[in-house]
Amino acid sequence: MSEPMPTRQGGLSRWASGGAVLFAVIFAAAHSTSPSAQTDDEISCTSAHAHEVAGQIQQGPYNFTYKSWTYSRSGPSLLLAHCVVNNSNTKAIWLRWPVSGPGSMIPPHGRNESRTQYGDNRFTTSQISLLYGARETEVRTPVLLHRDEKSARNGGARPELIRAAVTQGSPYQTDLHFYTPSELPKDLLGDDAKVRNYLETHPQVLIPSEMHFEVKREGARSTYRCVYRYLDDKTADAPQLYIRFSNPRLQQAMFGAEELHAWKAKREPLPFTGESNAEGQNLNSSSLEVYLSDKKTLVATLPVESFEAGER
Repeated sequence: MSEPMPTRQGGLSRWASGGAVLFAVIFAAAHSTSPSAQTDDEISCTSAHAHEVAGQIQQGPYNFTYKSWTYSRSGPSLLLAHCVVNNSNTKAIWLRWPVSGPGSMIPPHGRNESRTQYGDNRFTTSQISLLYGARETEVRTPVLLHRDEKSARNGGARPELIRAAVTQGSPYQTDLHFYTPSELPKDLLGDDAKVRNYLETHPQVLIPSEMHFEVKREGARSTYRCVYRYLDDKTADAPQLYIRFSNPRLQQAMFGAEELHAWKAKREPLPFTGESNAEGQNLNSSSLEVYLSDKKTLVATLPVESFEAGER
């Protein structure tokens, strides 16, 4: 999809194309200033934050808002949060915001959300693609991302946005909120667009889920821990799922094989752990892909990180 050209009205950016309207309001303060301390209960998608970028997209039946912002807990840790809220009263929507947060169907008034812990406040505003709808219409959106130390030092115009240095022994942690379906007609399996179209009008089968992922570098070893669970009582109707990390080294470390890993979600937290030789001191973005029983129908993509070789 070709990108519409923005027109600016003060602090408000507007894109228009074929009836689509996108508003992007930039509130981000200087990133050299640490965010004020907040609790996790105060990081609501609908609340205003001192360091944020946000916007809204309305296109045909779709109406959703997106936001990324920074905040701090007590202590030195800073967190970068991303959230997309489905504003529809009746219709679910497939939404994927690569790098920034989970990709999944979102029921009416539901949300996809990610919170990632960093040891510093080197954040930058950039433009990335956001994909929505059954056939993944693409729009460009502003977003806050963590900036790679090397790019910040070199002053590059386009910083390395998906790598971040992690202190030896200090874990990188991400918490995600998303949805997977509890049931689907079998004749839809194998066609992602048909599955998403069906779920748009059957949002009641979507199960809220969460995942915690952390990676730690200790000496020459990387250790990984992933905890995945459902958040309501529909698990009795949940289909067999299959999961796979897009990074082959991470897949091997966690499951010992390249094949999709069979997994039956439950309300009780289900941890996976693994370790491998650390390939470097930088973190590179990967994802955990969630498939239905046919092993082809993708229902969620969840951003994670793994250590890779690279100069500092």
